[in-house]
Amino acid sequence: MASSVDPRAVPPARRRRKYPPAVQALRKLSLIGRRATCGLRVLPDFLIIGGQRCGTTSLAAYLREHPTIVPALTKEVHYF
Repeated sequence: MASSVDPRAVPPARRRRKYPPAVQALRKLSLIGRRATCGLRVLPDFLIIGGQRCGTTSLAAYLREHPTIVPALTKEVHYF
């Protein structure tokens, strides 16, 4: 016997969103792409970590000018 729950009885925070099929397909493609390129990615040699307005942008700019340092393409790398 299948029990059905009235969707209005479930609090909004507990309801699962139903995404359109196009969004679901894009998520799957993104996952496939990440898995296919995982062997090509390299770990960073170092990260610059600091709070707001503590000089990390200036430090990154100085390091970017060094000839043997290859910076990331974007300022904030979403590594973790």
